[in-house]
Amino acid sequence: DPSVHALQFLDVINMKDPNQKSHFYRNTLKEVLPFIPR
Repeated sequence: DPSVHALQFLDVINMKDPNQKSHFYRNTLKEVLPFIPR
């Protein structure tokens, strides 16, 4: 499930470097947001 994977990534994102973080927000969140129920 893409949304679960994204949320798990957010849990450990503080240990990631800033380049990875910005790449994640630019790409993965755009792909995943439609799957997350509001």
